[in-house]
Amino acid sequence: MALHTWLIFLTAVFGLSLTPGPNGLLALSHGALYGHRKTLFTVSGGVLGFTLLMALSMLGIGTLLQASAQALTILKWLGGAYLIWLGIQLWRAPPLHLAMAEKAAESSGFKLFRQGLLSALSNPKVILFFGAFLPQFLDPRGDLLLQFAIMALTFAVVEGSVEYLLARMAHPADDPLKRLQRKGPALVSKLLTALLLLTLSGTSFAAERALRFSINDSWAMPMVRIEDGKAVEGILVDLHQRLAAKVGRKAEMVVMPRMRVQHALDTGDIDVRCYVSPNWVNSGHHRYIWSLPFMTQRDVLAGVTPEKLEPEQLLNERLGTVLGFTYPRLEPLFASGQIQREDARTQDQVLLKLSARRNRYAISNELSLHWFNRHQAPGEKLHHLSEVASDPIACIVRDAPDVPTMALLRAMVQMKQAGEFDEILARYR
Repeated sequence: MALHTWLIFLTAVFGLSLTPGPNGLLALSHGALYGHRKTLFTVSGGVLGFTLLMALSMLGIGTLLQASAQALTILKWLGGAYLIWLGIQLWRAPPLHLAMAEKAAESSGFKLFRQGLLSALSNPKVILFFGAFLPQFLDPRGDLLLQFAIMALTFAVVEGSVEYLLARMAHPADDPLKRLQRKGPALVSKLLTALLLLTLSGTSFAAERALRFSINDSWAMPMVRIEDGKAVEGILVDLHQRLAAKVGRKAEMVVMPRMRVQHALDTGDIDVRCYVSPNWVNSGHHRYIWSLPFMTQRDVLAGVTPEKLEPEQLLNERLGTVLGFTYPRLEPLFASGQIQREDARTQDQVLLKLSARRNRYAISNELSLHWFNRHQAPGEKLHHLSEVASDPIACIVRDAPDVPTMALLRAMVQMKQAGEFDEILARYR
C-alpha cells in the first residue's frame, strides 16, 4: 500500500472511529460503570469483531477480483455512492440517547469481552459498510493479504484507542456525557459526511489518475499528429484512448524527444510506451512488461521513380533517414561509407525532402509512405522500391502498484481478439 493511500485511510478510519455507534457507546457506558481498565475487555472484543467482519468483506472482494479485473473500479464507485448515502443518513439522523444505569453489577472480563464482540458482530450493516469502504484503498495488483493486514492493524489500533479514550473520559452521571448525548452525534455525523466525501474524491484521484503514454515527437501521421506540443490525432492517439478506457482511466499523452524516452522509462515518468519493438531496444526495462504485438511495421526503401532496388545496390547515395533512428540492415553500409545518412527530424520531413528531390532515396515505414502519398498528385507520388525490415510492434507497461498493468495487458489481448487494432489501423490506411 502506497504511503499516501495509507495516510488517507488512516484519516478516514480516525474520523469513522469518532462516529457514535454501538461499540463506542458500549465502551462509554462500560467505562462509566466498570472503569477504564476493565473496559479494555469490552474494547478488545469489539476490535476482534470488527476485524472478523473486515476479513469477511476482504474475502468477498478478493473473490470478486478473481472473476473480473474491472470489478474493483465498479465496486469503488458503488461503494462510494453508498458511503455518500450513509453520510447523508447520519446527517439527518436524530440525536442518540444514552440511558445510564444507576448501578452496575460486577461483571467478569470475559462477559465484557463477549459483549464487545457480539456488539460488533451483531450489526450486519458493518459488512456492507466495509465492503463499500475498503475497496477505495485497494490496489488490485498488490498483495491483497498484505493490504488487508495493514488496513486491519490500522483500524484495530485506531478504533481500540478511540474506544479506550471514551472509556477513560466516562464517569457516572457526568454532565459531559449528557452533553455528548445531546450534541455529539450531530456534530460528528456532519464531520463523517465531509470525511466520506473527501475520502471518496481523494482516493479516486490517487488511484484513478490518468495513464501516461509516451509520444515520440519525431513520429508523423498516420501514427500521430502533433500540434503545439500535443498529440491531437492518429493511430497512437486512438489506441491510447481506447486502451485507457478499457481499464477505466483517461489517457495523458506525453510528447517528448526520442532521446528522453529512455530516461522517462528509467524514472517511471511514463506508464505505457506503445509503438516499440524488441528489435529497437538496446537496454532492458526491468520495470516494464511487454504486451503482445498489435501490428507489424515494415520499413521500406522509397524513391522518386519506380524501380526494383535493394539498399545494398546503392553507391555514394545520400539516403533520407530520421534523426536518432537506427536501421540494423543499413548500419554496415553507413559504416563503410557506401551510402550516407541524410537525417531529418521527423519521418514526414524525410518524405518531404525526398519529394522535393533533395535526395533520390529515403527510408520510411510503409504506413507513413502510404499516408504521404494520399495527399500527393498522381504524378508526384513516391514509390515503394523494396522492403528493408519488418518488426513486430507492441507496448511496454510499467509494472508498479499505481498502474493497472495486468488489466492493460489483458485489455490488449481482448482488443487483438476482437479486431479492434485492425479497425484502428484501417481508419488510417
